[in-house]
Amino acid sequence: MHFFDLLALPEIDAVIVDAPTSMHRDVMVAAARAGKHIFTEKVLTPTLAEAHQIPAAVEQA
Repeated sequence: MHFFDLLALPEIDAVIVDAPTSMHRDVMVAAARAGKHIFTEKVLTPTLAEAHQIPAAVEQA
């Protein structure tokens, strides 16, 4: 099962982002759109523009 398929499961409440930094925006935006809580300790994103997209996705969700 692919990560993005797991986001559709109602028993998944949250995700811990431990993907490569280049994937953070895609993972976090998908998790936000799926209504999941997001936890990350690493660098948020490699660019400021991508960093702004994450809270925007959270607010929309």
